[in-house]
Parts: sequence; C-alpha cells; structure tokens
Amino acid sequence: MNERHKEQERLAAEIGRELKSLPMLKAPATLLPRVMAAVHSQAAAPAQQSSWESWPAPLRVALLVVLVTCFGGLCLLGSGLRPLEVAGGAGEVRAGFAVLSALWNALSGVAGAVVWILKNLELSTPFVVGCLSALALGYGLCVGVGAIYFKLAMTRRNEG
Repeated sequence: MNERHKEQERLAAEIGRELKSLPMLKAPATLLPRVMAAVHSQAAAPAQQSSWESWPAPLRVALLVVLVTCFGGLCLLGSGLRPLEVAGGAGEVRAGFAVLSALWNALSGVAGAVVWILKNLELSTPFVVGCLSALALGYGLCVGVGAIYFKLAMTRRNEG
C-alpha cells in the first residue's frame, strides 16, 4: 500500500512538471469582443427575460399587486360557484365542487376569525405593522428560498 502511494506521488510530480513546461495558450483575438457583446446584449435584455431578482423594484411590486388581485378575484369568483346540473354526471360534478366549497368555507371562516380578532382586540398600530412586516418578511424568504431551489434544480438539470 505504501509503495502504491509513493508511485502516485511520483506520477503526480511528473505530470506537474510536464504541465508547467507547456507554453501558455493564447486566446483568439475575437474572443474578447464576442464575450463583451454577449454581456452587453444580456444587460440590454428586457426585464421580463431576466431573472426576478434583477427586475426593478417597482416592476416587482406592480406584478405582485396584479397577481394578488387576480388571486383574490379567482377566490371571489369561486365563492359564487354552485354545483352544476349535468345530465348523467351530476353527482361527479357536485362532488368536485363540494371539495372546493368546503375549502372556500374553511378559508372564509379563518379570514372572518382574523378580522373579528383584529376588531375586538383593538391592537396598537405598531403591533399590527410589526405583524404585517413579519408576514411580508416570511413571504419574501419563501420566495427567495424557492427561487434558489428552482435555480439549483435547473442548473443540475442543464448539467446532467
């Protein structure tokens, strides 16, 4: 085993000497202009084609407001859905909407409880601002960690 280790060290030293004796490679003259052109073209790309982190803050806030508004609208529309009467498959359709109806009832109950608590506790403004800040921070952390995991997953997928 010791002899094998000495042989590996000798081979590593020999390879190191050979590599150091090789002349330095010169980059092609066209390499730098191509790299700089690629960097400038990516910098000039519209925000929608770049990652979320590189978007300007007002654009991110605007998109978040639009998405939250759309989600709220979908929830509002979902609350008005009634089971559909379809010939032959009415039971299956009712069962599907029963799940959505139960989910909506649970969410509206929780929201109602939160509103009632906030009205009856007469909380101070700093406390409410602190709670909302903590919620916003938690949401930001979830988005950030999700973005990191997504980027890692896509990097591994592209490498493999």
